[in-house]
Amino acid sequence: MKSFLNALGFLTIISIPGRYAYQKDLSPALSYFPLIGLLAGAVLAFSFWVFSLFLPVGLAVIVVIGLEAVLTGGLHYDGLADVFDGIFSGTRDRQKMLAIMKKSDIGTFGVLAVVLMLLLKAALIYFLYAALGSRMVLFAVMLSFMPAWGRWSMVYLINSHPPARKEGSLAALFYAEKNKRRFAVCTLYTWIAFLGLTYLAQAVWVPGQTVACAGPFSQLIPVMGPILRSLVIFLAGFLVLIFTGQFFTNRLGGVNGDILGAGSVVAEAAYLLAALLVWTYL
Repeated sequence: MKSFLNALGFLTIISIPGRYAYQKDLSPALSYFPLIGLLAGAVLAFSFWVFSLFLPVGLAVIVVIGLEAVLTGGLHYDGLADVFDGIFSGTRDRQKMLAIMKKSDIGTFGVLAVVLMLLLKAALIYFLYAALGSRMVLFAVMLSFMPAWGRWSMVYLINSHPPARKEGSLAALFYAEKNKRRFAVCTLYTWIAFLGLTYLAQAVWVPGQTVACAGPFSQLIPVMGPILRSLVIFLAGFLVLIFTGQFFTNRLGGVNGDILGAGSVVAEAAYLLAALLVWTYL
């Protein structure tokens, strides 16, 4: 319970009692990162459904994007802005880039990165809704797993890349010998939940609705379509995440808190794009 509350307090604006907070070793909280993301995603999906009842879809999407930023305290977008300011600062010196990323102010590249990412995610959510037609349950599942995928990506980056700084870095608090096991646990339950809920959502049929996906996977055995679609979404997003982690490691020598936030946002956009392409063409 303590590790769950630590993850909840770290990833959201929800305050947890001081007696449950433990700052010296946050690595046990990693096991709950995707779960916290899924809970946040469920809030976003429910909010979208409520707002779409009386607002145009485009406005409902904007509200959901804003709600996501508020729910996380804008932490991940702050990391995205800092990373772009550091990488595009014009210097190749790793220590100088890390020093720029540590500053509290945001430069031009940081502002552009945040604005463009918000626009990209809003557009992807809008077109994903359009691709799935009126199948709100299936869309809700896809939207709910966007934050879950982003939080899982943070666990992957910590497990696969060294810290950019051994001390004085937020990311350093998460490194521990048991992280490989925690990553395996995260991957297993995230995949099972994604596959299971996707299959159940596809099985929901309301008279009068049309199935937007009429691609080759729709002709397979009913259970195979969800498995293959889920697998394609997972692999496509994972490839982008591998490239992102390697890029940051090559430039900065490892990951820090800002890179974890930036990687999470990039992973969410990659997930949405993969989901859109899969449900449109497969």
